[in-house]
Amino acid sequence: MTQSDQDAREAYDCLFIVPVFNEAATLEQAILFLYSALEEVLPPTMRWDIVVADNGSHDGTDNIAKKLSVAGYAQAFFCTQKGRGLALREVLRAYPQSTLYCYCDCDIPVEPSSITRLLEPLMHEKADVAVLKRSGPRPLSRRILSLGYRFLLIALFRIHFSDVQAGIKVFHARMLPVIIHRCVENGYFFDTEFIVRAIQKKYRVVEVTAPWIEQRFSVRKSKIHPLKDSLQALKALVRIYSRFHR
Repeated sequence: MTQSDQDAREAYDCLFIVPVFNEAATLEQAILFLYSALEEVLPPTMRWDIVVADNGSHDGTDNIAKKLSVAGYAQAFFCTQKGRGLALREVLRAYPQSTLYCYCDCDIPVEPSSITRLLEPLMHEKADVAVLKRSGPRPLSRRILSLGYRFLLIALFRIHFSDVQAGIKVFHARMLPVIIHRCVENGYFFDTEFIVRAIQKKYRVVEVTAPWIEQRFSVRKSKIHPLKDSLQALKALVRIYSRFHR
């Protein structure tokens, strides 16, 4: 992992983190879109920046991240190990001074106006974490998977949120100890452990409904494999359940 001490000391009103793994085909387009959109929808007095958190890519993603950093559109952060959750925790360790944090998948699956809707409850001190509830058309197979996952969360943890695994969340800096010291999932199911831990610790978690964009960039191929991911989800839930009751 490489990161300058100067960058690590930066403080923002909101830091936007985009974890990436082998996203060379769309990374530049995604960050330019996100940067331009945030400039338009965020308050002009808000101090913010974007961090591209590359976790072990081997397709040239790192070079694009460096190019974006030189151009001033995002800061580049590199982890040698693969893992979305791992990359997020490493970024948070390096940037502990910001007030709010938002992490978002590289396909930018919501409109920027929806990001501001997620930020609002925290900006007004009405919540500690905002979770997206996806609305709009989605493939039937993914709806079924999400519904099944929701039932398992209710059964195991009594969590009644609709979309814990949606790839965008906003949280306050007071959540950093929970994420850094209590969450150990390194991969995709970091999201679930984060929300389970937040509720366990009595933090205020709200759900914000917003339209979901299934495929913003046509050249980006989905990384979801229903059967394989279902098995991985079951394994992750068993791990999280075991730690939760330990």
